[in-house]
Amino acid sequence: MNQLLFDTSVIADGLLGEASARTGIFRYAKCLAHQLAQRKGEKFIPFLPQPDSTKLRKSYNFFDANNISQPHGFQSAVIPSSMGTLIPNMIGKRFSFGLESRIEGTALMWRLNKLLNDSSVAPVYFSPHSMPPIILNKKIIKTAICIHDIIPVLHPEVCTEWSIKFFKLLRKQLPQIDGIICVSESTRNHLFDWMPELENKPSTVIHHAADDCFSPPNKNKFNNEVLDTIKVSRPFFLAVGTIEPRKNLNLLLESYAKLIERHGDNAPQLIICGPKGWGDLGLNTQGTRLKILDHISFTGYISNEALAVLYSSAICLIFPSLYEGFGLPVLEAISSGAPVLCSSIPILHEILGEAALFFNPSDSNQMMECMERIFLNKWLRADLISLGFQRAKLFSWTQTADKTFEFISTL
Repeated sequence: MNQLLFDTSVIADGLLGEASARTGIFRYAKCLAHQLAQRKGEKFIPFLPQPDSTKLRKSYNFFDANNISQPHGFQSAVIPSSMGTLIPNMIGKRFSFGLESRIEGTALMWRLNKLLNDSSVAPVYFSPHSMPPIILNKKIIKTAICIHDIIPVLHPEVCTEWSIKFFKLLRKQLPQIDGIICVSESTRNHLFDWMPELENKPSTVIHHAADDCFSPPNKNKFNNEVLDTIKVSRPFFLAVGTIEPRKNLNLLLESYAKLIERHGDNAPQLIICGPKGWGDLGLNTQGTRLKILDHISFTGYISNEALAVLYSSAICLIFPSLYEGFGLPVLEAISSGAPVLCSSIPILHEILGEAALFFNPSDSNQMMECMERIFLNKWLRADLISLGFQRAKLFSWTQTADKTFEFISTL
């Protein structure tokens, strides 16, 4: 029997934080954890390395809701609420925070050591994003990590200072990892170009999948409620992703303005769906300058269930991103029955094959022409939908979970 310690930090951060924390990595971790927990014959242990009682409660609420059993007594790795009140009253709030952290950290290490001592098989510690914590005894526990992309290394100009610093730290720590999962061949190739010394380590490519809710829904009241809330007044294009520079939304607006110039009010609406990330793209200012703001709706973050309605109702998904490690929205779109119009970058060809219409992400005229083609040609849309459904069958969370456990079992 294998044991897997699954780092739930990304899940806890997404559940606790702003909508911008519910990124593709959050969705990957959440779906993979849920699927791994359904497997028979292996022991799946959700584990939160930070001694943070609020994160722990959120994380456990998620797993409890999915009927995932917890390791015995792990909840007591944080200070009980009664002690959390007593300590500040005794020594003052100024000193209590540091003391609580030390006690919680010690309790966390004690629980981990007890887990190791009680087990005949040492578990593998798997992190779906960041490095495993330093409290781990590397001589006892094997470690594995998932690398989603190395965009801050390749294109720091479109990334935050935090992500650039994160990858500088990752550069020092990755040689200590026992196994590496990459979400695409494109990401693994970039990783090895950056750090050739990793080529000798066990590694594999395991693709993402789309959540079960991304399938063609029956027309029902909920569909109408979603479309009414977003104020959909006519057929629409859909763009999905965190609002940040690498998503190339400024060029999308420029291309859309050219389409409006040709077709006026007969052109589809443009719905841009996703939380605000970083960087002031000035989309409202640009939309006003181009005189197209009345044709655009910004939804912000919405639930997966509402997003599935938009996918299945859209003329197509437009995904003009400059750089991606995987590009989960394109897979969600083809699973939902939406044609895809996207950047001609290697990772999107890897995921979509022939099931998309590709354009040069730096050419606004070519993007506009593709938008016009897919808008005017219902037969093209039907062909892309059919090809998309066939392509989507190649990806599933069951397969992703199976491959993840198989790889980890070899470490």
